[in-house]
Amino acid sequence: VFRGATRGSIETPMAPPLKWLLCALSVWLCGCAGAAYTSTEREVLSAPESFELMSLLPERGDHPPAGAGEDFHGYRVLGRAFVTDASEREELLDAFERGVKESDGRVAKCFNPRHALRIRKGARTIDLAICFECLQSIIYEGSTERRVIHTQGAEQRFDSALAQRGLRKP
Repeated sequence: VFRGATRGSIETPMAPPLKWLLCALSVWLCGCAGAAYTSTEREVLSAPESFELMSLLPERGDHPPAGAGEDFHGYRVLGRAFVTDASEREELLDAFERGVKESDGRVAKCFNPRHALRIRKGARTIDLAICFECLQSIIYEGSTERRVIHTQGAEQRFDSALAQRGLRKP
């Protein structure tokens, strides 16, 4: 059974399953209902052995020779510091996750990450390259990477964590 929508004097049928499929697809593309972390990522994030916060130069490309700045997935590291306080670690991860959950799906075309996290547990490492400018981040684990979209809500918290450690944000 088709239900029609009238457009002028022409009836345009749309099957209900197609309507639901389009609705589900739009939610999936927006990322509006997604979680920031997968269950396997949560295993590493739940009780990490090390938690590094980094400030990145947002331009990707050729960088000065080794020793002038480390590389993080193609971006130069301007500074890094370990976050040892468990409650602060949780605050940073929760703020980021809140931003993912609150995202309305808008993003910009750029990707200029200025913040990063490297979190290790055993032999596993999770890296996050975070761009609050374009509202996107890339989560790396091993050879896999995935994009998540978020709000700018956590930017102040990340900026504050950098400043407390004397790290500059470009």
